[in-house]
Amino acid sequence: MAKSKKAKELPVISSSQIKENDSKLIFATVMKPWLVRMDIPQDFGIDAIVEVTTPLSNSDRIVTGKRFSVQLKSSDKDNLDKKKFSLVIEKNKITYWNNAIEPVLLVYINLNTKECFYRWIDEHLVNELFDCNPNWIAQESVSIKFAPKDIITPANLIEIEKYVLRWKIGTKSILMPRAYFKFNDEVRESIVEFQEQINKNKIDFLSSEINELTDSIYKSIYTIAIVGPTKAGKSTLINCLLKQEISPVGALPTTGIPITIYPSAENKTTILLKDNSEIYGDIGSDFLNQYTTQQS
Repeated sequence: MAKSKKAKELPVISSSQIKENDSKLIFATVMKPWLVRMDIPQDFGIDAIVEVTTPLSNSDRIVTGKRFSVQLKSSDKDNLDKKKFSLVIEKNKITYWNNAIEPVLLVYINLNTKECFYRWIDEHLVNELFDCNPNWIAQESVSIKFAPKDIITPANLIEIEKYVLRWKIGTKSILMPRAYFKFNDEVRESIVEFQEQINKNKIDFLSSEINELTDSIYKSIYTIAIVGPTKAGKSTLINCLLKQEISPVGALPTTGIPITIYPSAENKTTILLKDNSEIYGDIGSDFLNQYTTQQS
């Protein structure tokens, strides 16, 4: 009895893999003559790295060292509304890209028309998200809008190059909920370890620097604004949180000026007057009520 050989199963290429390959080819084409690297390690959604090049001669080009990362998205739908369309992106990716050490470009490719729409992940986008929904940072994902005019073309490469050349790391980072307190605790632990090494090795000249660093950590703030209508209980809440009577309370509206509470290694009050002069005192209600109540 002859044995039949089992036919080998041929590898199957999924439609998503085909779309991904097509989108990479389209993107590499529109980016010419810049260098495009697709063979990069998996890096939280980054699909490509582009390096800007400038002409050296008729055929040669020189690299500039200016690069940007790219996240590619694509669609083969025929009903794409070019006047208004958006992509849903994970919130964690937005915060990660915004804090990156080089600019990040989000590209949406129409596989039918081979048009590449783009959007920079930067402070402008973050401000737009906050304007649309101040609570977006608590969501799992967000919707990123694209403008029909922002299509990668040979002419637009000049604008993209200008953006990359003048790009700088943002002055503000987006902190996830509870991240501030985690980072603050880690920094304090590091300072304590550093202080121990200074004492152990008797490095006296660093004592003043470590004291200034410790002081700056105590003064670092996570701003929380407590707002509400008159007699809603704002002062009562503040006093309960601090376990001390700081903001005046009463049957009638009492607090007459804004009160800002900062972390500090010492308990003291600073009253800032209109002429920018300052009055210092303790944090007891007897002193504070002279300046914070509506009757004062």
